Amino acid sequence: MKISGAVLVLGVALAALVGSVWVSPVLTAAVMAALAVVFSYAWPFLLGIPAKRTISTVGAVFSVLAIVSPLYAPENALMRYVPVFIGFGVAASFVVQLLRGTGQVRRMQSLMGLSAGLLVAGSGAGWVAVARHSQHFISQDIIQQASRGQGAVICVAVSALVGALIPLIQPRILSSTPIVILGIGLFFGVLTGLTTELPLPAAIAVGGVTGALTGSYISLTRDRTLETGKRHLLASGLSSVGVLGSIAFFGASYL
Repeated sequence: MKISGAVLVLGVALAALVGSVWVSPVLTAAVMAALAVVFSYAWPFLLGIPAKRTISTVGAVFSVLAIVSPLYAPENALMRYVPVFIGFGVAASFVVQLLRGTGQVRRMQSLMGLSAGLLVAGSGAGWVAVARHSQHFISQDIIQQASRGQGAVICVAVSALVGALIPLIQPRILSSTPIVILGIGLFFGVLTGLTTELPLPAAIAVGGVTGALTGSYISLTRDRTLETGKRHLLASGLSSVGVLGSIAFFGASYL
C-alpha cells in the first residue's frame, strides 16, 4: 500500500475537521460522522473479514451515534455517552455473529475487527466535544489567541500531518522515523503551548502522544505490502483521525 495515498486521506480529513471546529459543533459532528461512515464501510475490506456489509452497517450506525452524542451531553461531561454507544455497538456485533449461524468462518476475527473499528471511529466524538468546548470563544487571530480547545486541535493536526509527511520526504531517516516523528510532535507541542491558551504541559503531552501515535502508525505501514484499493487507502488514512480528536479533547480539558 502506498503510504502517500493514506497520508493524503489523512490530510484532507484533518483539514475538514480543523476548519469545522472553528465554525460550529454541529458542522464538526456532520463532518466527523461522514468520515466515520466512510471508515466503517472501508474498515472490513482492510481487515479482510467476512460479512462486510453487515459489519459496515453496524459500525456506521453506532459510531455516528457516539460521535453526535457530545452535542446533547452535559457541559461538564461531554464524552459521557460515547462509551455507551460503543458498548451497544459491541453488543450488536455479538448479535450479528449469532445471526450468522454456526459453522461460519472467522467469526471471532469479525467480532474483534468490528469492535476495534467502533472504538476507532467512535473516538471521533472528541472532535465534537472540543468544538463545544470552544464554541463560545471568538477571535480573529486563529493562532495567537486560540482557546485551549482550538490550541489542542492545532497541535494534534499539525503534529500528525507533518509527522506523516516525513517518510514521504525521506523514508529512512537514520532508520529511526518513529523517533523523529515523536520529536516533531514534541516540537509542535511546545510551539502550541507558547502561542495559544493551551497550557505548555498539556501541549507537550498532546504533541508527544500525537507524535508517538503517528510514528507507530508509520512504522507499521511503511514496511507492509498491502493492497492499494481505494477502500484500503480510505481505511488506513482515516484510522487515526478519530483517536486524534479524543487526544485533542482530553488534552484541552483535563491536562
